[in-house]
Parts: sequence; structure tokens; C-alpha cells
Amino acid sequence: MVDFDELINRRVVAIARSHGCTVDDVHDALDRHPIELDRDVASGVLMVKIAERRATLLGLNAPLGHAVHVVQHPPVHQPTSTDKIEAALNRLIEDGKRSKSNGHASPIE
Repeated sequence: MVDFDELINRRVVAIARSHGCTVDDVHDALDRHPIELDRDVASGVLMVKIAERRATLLGLNAPLGHAVHVVQHPPVHQPTSTDKIEAALNRLIEDGKRSKSNGHASPIE
């Protein structure tokens, strides 16, 4: 794991060496002249886009075009609503034929 304090201290020591001063002098200079951070919305949006594209290139984001869709087809032997209506009509016709042959009135009439 990276120790951020050690990393920052390395940078401060490198600045002190390059300018020929002590680490305390560098800390004092940084305290006297703080870095101002203005909120630049356009820069923030650009950084987010860069981070998203980098993640996509590294394979960390799944591309939207390759989403998996699970499709389940209805079983072949399952009757449709038309088949059910046709079977009901055929039963009524058969019942009518049977009742006529038995001498009864047709249930449809």
C-alpha cells in the first residue's frame, strides 16, 4: 500500500534540494502561497470524460453495445389463444352433433 505522507515528503525534499533550501523553508513557502483551486466546470467535465474513456480502454467498463439480453421463446407445444378458441368451438360443434344423434336439441340453437 502506498504511504501518501512519504510520497509527499519525497516531493518536498526534492523541491528543497533543487532550490538549495531546507524542508522547513519549503513548507513555509507553501503555507505563505497556497495554491488556489477555482472550480472550473469545463475542466471537471473533461477530466470525467478522460477517466471514463481510460476505463473503457482498459476494459473496466462494459461497452453498452454488447449488453447481454436473455430471450426465452415460448415452448412449441403450448397452444396459442387462437388454438384455444378453435378447440372450444370444435367442442361445441361436437357436443351439438352428439346431442342431435341422441335425439336432444342442439345447445347452440
